[in-house]
Amino acid sequence: MSFRFSVLCFVLHLVKGQLLVNERQECGGEFFTTNGSIYSPNYSLGNYPPNAQCVWTITVPADKRIQFDFPTMDIEIGPPDCLFDGVAIYDYKADGSKYDLPLDHLDSLGMTKYCGKSTFSDIISATNKVDVVFTSDESDEASGFHLTWLAVPIPADEFNCTFETTLCRGWVNLGSLYDEFDWGINSGKTVTAGTGPNFDHTLKNENGSYAYVEASAPQKLNHRAMLSTPYVNFTAEDTGICVRYWYHMLGENIGTLAVAVESNGTSTIMTSLDGQQSEQWLQGELQVPKQDLPFRIIFIGVRGGGFRGDIALDDVTLVREPCNYVTETSTEETTTAGFVEPPIPTVADCLDNEYKCSSGFSCISQTFVCDGVPDCLDSDDENNCDDDLTGLPPILTNVN
Repeated sequence: MSFRFSVLCFVLHLVKGQLLVNERQECGGEFFTTNGSIYSPNYSLGNYPPNAQCVWTITVPADKRIQFDFPTMDIEIGPPDCLFDGVAIYDYKADGSKYDLPLDHLDSLGMTKYCGKSTFSDIISATNKVDVVFTSDESDEASGFHLTWLAVPIPADEFNCTFETTLCRGWVNLGSLYDEFDWGINSGKTVTAGTGPNFDHTLKNENGSYAYVEASAPQKLNHRAMLSTPYVNFTAEDTGICVRYWYHMLGENIGTLAVAVESNGTSTIMTSLDGQQSEQWLQGELQVPKQDLPFRIIFIGVRGGGFRGDIALDDVTLVREPCNYVTETSTEETTTAGFVEPPIPTVADCLDNEYKCSSGFSCISQTFVCDGVPDCLDSDDENNCDDDLTGLPPILTNVN
């Protein structure tokens, strides 16, 4: 009896062990946990199969990033860039959609591809959702890899951005689901005379870069460009959160620079400036309302009535303290400061044949109302229309 019981326990142990190993053999899957492991097919049983194409999708909370480590790796080396077999990690697009190219083209879109027998650690994603993609060719298989992931706080300096050469990690243009064009990166003067800065704010010379919206064609009146920061959270110790940024609004056709706070799918415009402001860089501050959910800041550039309307943005920082509402004027030589109240949006005066947008920032032709294309910042020109329009940008409400 004891012998039979021992044999039965031994068999169950093997079966249970085999089941645990088999769980590792899944070629792909979807995970919503804050930590876990991924194994290549046949890991610990033999070599991974030829012609494998496995995709694991990992999603963590919006205010987190994903840290990856490879405790073990034995994958065929195929220079250049792990051409034959390898593991790649791809951040999702800003609109949350999957990549629309086949797997054998993905290695030109994402982060670094990993192969060989080295171990890798502390790989941090740029967003809270990624695809882990493993591919192999028809020959030279090896024992494979073990990958672990862990949801980690957004790096403290990820929010801050000087826009040197590119958008900072975690910053995204929201894309065509929400706006009509993107913020770009530029150094020195913009291409149009009479608008835009001559130099950036960080380095204060033509070698430094800044983000900007280009008002030239094909942009049209009231076209929007929306630039988002990473998500961040209030902590229990925060007495306040202040977002400071430098902006440049020079040109006879300057439109609007609005700054919104978005949380849990709801965006609220906190402050805005309309029209030409100065030939110099100016500082703005935004006091973020205390909230429990993760939030992000969205900078909205709205194109004015002509091509001399380039708006620039530089040196965005987040400090965990209340704002002072300090405004500063920057030149290459001097900086002055003074205390002012936060700007209040101006109300536009419209002609009889124009429609005044509810935001009060601009007027549009009556022919643009209910034409299927939102032209107002709040998209109110497409509200209460007979047709059921879909795919409109989220409504932004004015806090003032």
